[in-house]
Amino acid sequence: LVYGLEFSPDGERLASSSDDETVRLWDVASDRPRVELLTGHNDEVEGVAFSPDDDLLASAGEDGTVRLWDVASGEQRGEPLTGHDDTVYRVAFSSDGKLLASAGVDKTVRLWDVESGKQHGDPLKGHTNWEVNAVTFSPDGKLLASAGEDKTVRLWDVESGKQHGE
Repeated sequence: LVYGLEFSPDGERLASSSDDETVRLWDVASDRPRVELLTGHNDEVEGVAFSPDDDLLASAGEDGTVRLWDVASGEQRGEPLTGHDDTVYRVAFSSDGKLLASAGVDKTVRLWDVESGKQHGDPLKGHTNWEVNAVTFSPDGKLLASAGEDKTVRLWDVESGKQHGE
């Protein structure tokens, strides 16, 4: 099964994530794989996201990790980003590419400093059911939206980490 798809910002590549624990980068013009399989997750890979500058690809896995990949070489960049207690469903880059958001089964959203690979602030908590399954940044990068199984969409102030409107 293929769980996630995303076009690169330049439209030349397509990334796919699947239940075979891999990520694939496809060349859109030729319909062929662009690099070898990206391997490193120890379980199904749920979601993928390209950085705005098209240099990095992030992947989210059922192994509870987020991984960063160099798009040109297909090599994993740094250590896996760990902190979620269970499956990570989705990832999203901020418009400047400095932050990465991840959403997981543990009912949290986490922000990561892309350069250092360290968690940025405390986990964002507020969803009340067992998973957060979508995240996206506002175009200016000041707000983050998350959606969960609790049938809510929540807005977060990225700088303070507080739920918008609190």
